Amino acid sequence: MALGAAALLAHFLHLSILVQNLATMLGLGLGIDYALLMVSRFAKHWPKAMIPALLPILLPGKPGGR
Repeated sequence: MALGAAALLAHFLHLSILVQNLATMLGLGLGIDYALLMVSRFAKHWPKAMIPALLPILLPGKPGGR
């Protein structure tokens, strides 16, 4: 959305290429931050009874029968 607004604004004003890079970096940073927030909330409310059942999946095991 910010890139579209910057492109529209660039038709009327001279904008540096830094604007495009900055909008991309901010969008990516906000997306990652929001994803981490959702994961932390999910982990906080995850039933404690499910954790032992999923430990073999989540923890790395021995490779290839060694």
